[in-house]
Amino acid sequence: AVDTLGNSIKVVYHNNKPTDMEKSDRLVLKGRVQGDHFECKDILLKCPSKYKDDPKATQNRLQAESK
Repeated sequence: AVDTLGNSIKVVYHNNKPTDMEKSDRLVLKGRVQGDHFECKDILLKCPSKYKDDPKATQNRLQAESK
């Protein structure tokens, strides 16, 4: 894994890989450093931007709801 500062470390995770992990913009790994590796207990995924609402579509929906 590589953190936001560019530091890298081997990650050990004993559970199944989360679905769509490769599609995530970022991962948050929870755990602790154990010697030469990071022992990961939980992985949180940040959704890719393609799943975020389109601002124009949101504005149109809000205008339609206010009528």
